Amino acid sequence: MSPARPTRWGVAGCSSRLLEPLGAALRDSELASGIAVLAAPAAWDDPRAPERLARLLGIEPIEAVDFSAAGAEATYLTPAAASCGVAAGADLLHALASARSALLVEPPVPASAERLAGRGSAPLLLATAHLLRWHPVAVIASDAVEAREVGEVLSAEIQVGISPGLPSVLGTIDVLGLVLGGDDVATLQPIDPEPGSDPGPARWHGRTRGGIPVQVAALAPEMPQGACSITVTGSKGRLTAIMEYPGGDPNRGPGRLQFEGEGRDEIIPVPDADPVRVLVDRFSRATLGAAPWGWSFARDLRLQALARDAVTPSPESDGAPT
Repeated sequence: MSPARPTRWGVAGCSSRLLEPLGAALRDSELASGIAVLAAPAAWDDPRAPERLARLLGIEPIEAVDFSAAGAEATYLTPAAASCGVAAGADLLHALASARSALLVEPPVPASAERLAGRGSAPLLLATAHLLRWHPVAVIASDAVEAREVGEVLSAEIQVGISPGLPSVLGTIDVLGLVLGGDDVATLQPIDPEPGSDPGPARWHGRTRGGIPVQVAALAPEMPQGACSITVTGSKGRLTAIMEYPGGDPNRGPGRLQFEGEGRDEIIPVPDADPVRVLVDRFSRATLGAAPWGWSFARDLRLQALARDAVTPSPESDGAPT
């Protein structure tokens, strides 16, 4: 079911690579309308970004106090934007929550949003803006695993052509849980390279809640920038789902699925996709109650804590990056 009117959106910062696809989604979608852009430079990773996004939407950037009162029903915001001051003793995150704006927070979610989630003043909808989970390749792979096209799942591996920081590891284990039908990663530990060997990509290993062994590799040399590959090995064969972002551009997301095993050797191409548009449309529907969001914020916070522990060296570590 589609809402009777577009959801009114505000944007309080976004990463540079998302600026154009997010602006295009808010400009072109029948389900969303961009009505406000935060001018505060601290909310953006490029000081020119507010003007660029506002120009795409045909509006002017505004200051935090006006932004919080603009009447946005849904707000996309960065962790840095959440702490922007609105008035004495008040930040933008809490001002928007008090105005009952649904909040879509770019990961990693700041501590202030974590605290907000446990209070009665939490917004109508508080969610994490993970992108890979909306890629059609991930959705098709999830359906194939659920239909047991690879049989019983024995193991899973995900590789990404992204730097091995908290956002990349968090995004990979988020989408891995989707592909495995909600069987989220429950443990994750770094794999240390052998002494004297080439360290290669950063790697982690762990298990899902259901006990399936998993591996994660960041900056895998065979993966193009921004690309992601998920391999699910089952009792009947193997499924590899590849999601691509040429040049790291999330507005173009072609990919493919490859099935191997039990007499099946098939490659299924998936044409260019726009997961940012899917994200905006889905959150717009959820904001107006036309469709469920489908993702628990508590679950997102649990995975974020797991990823943070996995990428943070322990006190007894030698300081080598993980």
